[in-house]
Amino acid sequence: MDQEHVYDMTHSRRGHFVVINNRYFTQETGKTERNGSDVDAANLFATFKQLGFQVDLKSNLTRQDMLQLAIDCKLAYSCVMFYTVL
Repeated sequence: MDQEHVYDMTHSRRGHFVVINNRYFTQETGKTERNGSDVDAANLFATFKQLGFQVDLKSNLTRQDMLQLAIDCKLAYSCVMFYTVL
């Protein structure tokens, strides 16, 4: 495999992974409760924790909350990955 395109997994601090689990939605969105999202979020959390990432789990964030979280993380970390469970 071309090592230039492989993520370096040898550092003790691999990175920061944020799972956003939006299970409930406001009525204006027209979306209903997303059953099963808690299991998906828990599996993502456990997997990336085992890979050595600092993992944060956030639940039911509004658009504005997600935007503020992205801004805060950009200021605090050089590398952050987000995954939104919808």
